[in-house]
Amino acid sequence: MGGPRTEPVDAPVAGGKGARHLAVLHFRGPTGDGVRAGRNARRGRGQIVFATLAPASIAIGASSATVTAEALEEGTAGNGFLPGQLTSILDPVGGVAVTNITESSGGADIEDIELYRLRLANAYERISTGGSWAWYRETTMGVSSAIIDVAIIRPSPCFIEIYPLTATGAAGVDLRDQVAATFNTASALDIRFGDDVSVKPPIAVTSAPVVTVRVRRAASTIQADALAAATGVLDRWRQSLGSIIAPSEVEAAIRKLRGVVDAEVSAMPFQRLARNEFLVATSLTINVMDLS
Repeated sequence: MGGPRTEPVDAPVAGGKGARHLAVLHFRGPTGDGVRAGRNARRGRGQIVFATLAPASIAIGASSATVTAEALEEGTAGNGFLPGQLTSILDPVGGVAVTNITESSGGADIEDIELYRLRLANAYERISTGGSWAWYRETTMGVSSAIIDVAIIRPSPCFIEIYPLTATGAAGVDLRDQVAATFNTASALDIRFGDDVSVKPPIAVTSAPVVTVRVRRAASTIQADALAAATGVLDRWRQSLGSIIAPSEVEAAIRKLRGVVDAEVSAMPFQRLARNEFLVATSLTINVMDLS
C-alpha cells in the first residue's frame, strides 16, 4: 500500500553467440550408422571451427543427413560462409563427407554497453499482459546483440510480423529462428494472447547514388573525404528500418568539407521507406569538379 507496485525485470547483457549453419553429412559407407554430436568442421579465417549440435543418423537406404552446426568461437567471425565453403572435417570419420547448405549467420559479439543501457531503460516494456508493440520490440532486441533494429508490423488483427535487422543487413535464417523460438516459450505464449507471430527478413531497397562535388582550392583528399562523408549517411540508412531517404542529408554532409562550394546528389530520389525496409547503396560515385 502507499505506492506503485514494481516488478523485477530480467534484462541481462546479451552475450556473444557463435554463427550457425545447416550442414549435410554424406555417408559413403553402410547406412543406418550415425555421427555423434560435436563433430567439427573448419574453414580459414583463423581456422573457424563449427561443431554439430546433435547426433546425425540416417535411415536404411539413405545416404545423407542434415544437422545444425555452430561456431565454437563466439562473435561475428563465423558469419558469412556461403553454401559449399565448409567442407573440411577437423576429426575425420571414415566414409563421411560434409558440406554446409546454408550461409552461416547469427554470430554476435557481447552487447555494446551503450546499446545495453538503452535496452535496460526500456526493459519494463517487457512487462505486458497483452503483447504490446513495445513488448515485441524489446523482446526481439534482447535475443542477440547482432540485432540493431526491428520492425513490428500488425498486418491484421491477431497477426504479428517481426523484421529483425543486423549491421550487415537482414537477419539470416538461424537468427530469425532464434527470435521465433523466443516467442514460443510458455511465458511468451501467455503474453502473446493468441497472436500468430512470424519472423521475416527486412526488405532491402537498393540505390546507386551519384554525387557531383564542386570545389575551389580543396585539399587533394577531397574525393576520399567526400566519399567518407556520404558513406556515413548511407550507413545510417542501411542500419535502420523505415528511414526517410533525403538526398539533402548527403549533400549537407559533403558541403561541410573545406573547399566544397556545392554538392548535388542524383540517381537517389527522396523517399520514405516502409517500416520493414532499409536502404542498400549498391554503388556510390563521387565526381569532383574543380572550379579554381
